[in-house]
Amino acid sequence: MKISIMQPYFFPYLNYFKLIKMSDIFIILNDVQFQRRGWVHRNKFVNRYNKNYNDWLTLPLKKCKISTNINDLIFDETKIKSFFDKSIKFDFFCNKINSYPEIKKNIFKFDLKPSEYLLKHIKLTNKILNIKTKLILSSDLNISNKINYEERIIKMVQYFKGDTYFNLPGGKKLYNKKIFKKNGIDLIFLEDLEEKKISILDTLD
Repeated sequence: MKISIMQPYFFPYLNYFKLIKMSDIFIILNDVQFQRRGWVHRNKFVNRYNKNYNDWLTLPLKKCKISTNINDLIFDETKIKSFFDKSIKFDFFCNKINSYPEIKKNIFKFDLKPSEYLLKHIKLTNKILNIKTKLILSSDLNISNKINYEERIIKMVQYFKGDTYFNLPGGKKLYNKKIFKKNGIDLIFLEDLEEKKISILDTLD
């Protein structure tokens, strides 16, 4: 059983979806601390006024404590108009959501929790890419998030009797292959992409 685990990202880059496609089960890590400088709530898109410039588009979240978990984030209704106004400045973003009705239908709907919103758009993108991997929420597994991060990942893989764990290249700084092997798991890292790490919306045909 091949397993991969990642936080939910806002229209993440191509390698994220390669990771999902390679796996039998993809675990959405939604019950960990929200990283303000991460990719959960934002991404870069090509700016229509400067084709060589990628600018941030950030989801309209309410301010929260540093200790807040991803699945406890809340949208801020007062910021939704600003998000919409800024989004129309991005050519690729606008073109792609116009090309895919289901994304266009849901992209400006903020009646869900942010973690649920992100999951919905990962599922919609999987459908576009014909990826049929099963998605599981880490919060549904009842595996403590108070233990060592690497230990928790191993426990989640073992929960599904996984023998292979796929991870993005950045995980090389976090995980020890020998420890995974000791627990009966082959740890395999994807090769890094040579192109820019831009949103999947900028790379869809």
